[in-house]
Amino acid sequence: MKAFQKRSLSIIIAFFVLAFTLSFAGCFEQTEYNSSYESARDTNGFVLPESTAEVSIHTELQKQYLSLENLYNVNKLADGTKELSRPLSHTLSWNRDGDKPVAYARVSLAEDISFSDADVKTVMTDSAQFYNLKVGTKYYWKVTIAYKDGSAVTSNVATFSTENAAPRNIFIDGSTNWRDMGGWTTSSQKTVKQGLIYRTGRINSSNNTESISKLTYLGLAEATEHLKIKTEIDLRGEAESSYITKSVLGENVNYYRFSMNYEGTMLDNNANEVKRVFEVLGDIENYPVIFHCHIGTDRTGFVAYLINGLLGVSKQDLYRD
Repeated sequence: MKAFQKRSLSIIIAFFVLAFTLSFAGCFEQTEYNSSYESARDTNGFVLPESTAEVSIHTELQKQYLSLENLYNVNKLADGTKELSRPLSHTLSWNRDGDKPVAYARVSLAEDISFSDADVKTVMTDSAQFYNLKVGTKYYWKVTIAYKDGSAVTSNVATFSTENAAPRNIFIDGSTNWRDMGGWTTSSQKTVKQGLIYRTGRINSSNNTESISKLTYLGLAEATEHLKIKTEIDLRGEAESSYITKSVLGENVNYYRFSMNYEGTMLDNNANEVKRVFEVLGDIENYPVIFHCHIGTDRTGFVAYLINGLLGVSKQDLYRD
């Protein structure tokens, strides 16, 4: 039976690799970027800040961990009782001369100059804060000021770039240990595409009689509207989540529960569950996907190790993740 399970698992894994490679054309392409802002006063009188350094989304503690050569020293930096996974935000600011009363400012941030899928924030100040930027990515941004007299003016497009240092940590208010599976360099010196698969800790309660969301309103909006999650894979056991039948992210999010055992030999104990996980990942209609267990370490880390290992990420980076 074990031999049959392993053969079946090999077939599913091979299918997933083929589907992932073919379905996501350009999946491994490295994003090109530069690090300049537009800094001169534009034709509409806006002055946007000048920056020559790439933006980092990692905290100093996270940078220390990522620079460790001996990963057995992780306990000096990590503490399972504290939230240390939140990335840094990046603040965009501007100024424009004039005394006209301002109603609001609308800031658009996008990965392409057409702003076809922009993240838009409306603020009452002269700055806006953005979380969850991708690593190694060039961003375009502009600001529109609406005045109380009904007129409006828009700045030229400015740019900045983020540091090319995986992982892309994610801030989802109410939950912890979110990060993108993309951003890592493969053995062929390409980069796993970001924005497709996310790993995390639980997003609702475990060991309870009802599904109580851990996410705040803002966290839910970030997961569904910005990350656009379409599928949730829950790796928790029967005792932790047997009462859950749907995702707390909403009716339109697919929910799969493949209960894994986190003790003993992970692959031998969970061969059938791994097959089912990769069947979900083999369907392009399920993306973007999140997967999680209770804390987001053992069972989640096991599945993450398989996914990025199959995609060619180095063993050292798999251990580091």
